[in-house]
Amino acid sequence: MRLLKPLRSIRGVAASGLFTLLAACSTGDAAPPAPAAPAAVASVAPVSSVAAGPDALWQQVQAEVGKARCAQDAQCRSIGAGHKACGGPAFYLAWSVLDSRPDALQQKVDAHARAQADAQARAGMVSNCMAEADPGARCDAAAGRCVLNARRSGVPLTGTTAR
Repeated sequence: MRLLKPLRSIRGVAASGLFTLLAACSTGDAAPPAPAAPAAVASVAPVSSVAAGPDALWQQVQAEVGKARCAQDAQCRSIGAGHKACGGPAFYLAWSVLDSRPDALQQKVDAHARAQADAQARAGMVSNCMAEADPGARCDAAAGRCVLNARRSGVPLTGTTAR
């Protein structure tokens, strides 16, 4: 019985250390909620100056994505957005060729990623450095909008299953 008490103590210290390490490595890289459709977008403002912060630039990305309307899968695309401190996109967005201008969207996403990278560098942020795979996008016919494909860990996206 005396051996169990030190073992429990070691487990507690190990668990505490693990939680501390995980908290220190956390950067808040979670993907923001799906872009909300703006009430009305008559014209999209050009990408603001370099001085614009990530939040203002994110609003421009959301405005360019718009409602992401679709009637079929061929109208939907995905794009890497955000910036991980190690590099690469933090998440992906679904967008529609009906509502978005591809070149303008890419420009706005790139400006937002640069602003995030600058902010992360100034704050000394780190990330998990895991590459985010592009899930692709499809048309959700019931909603009439483009959505990201579901991610399936360990399952090929080709529709075949590993045996």
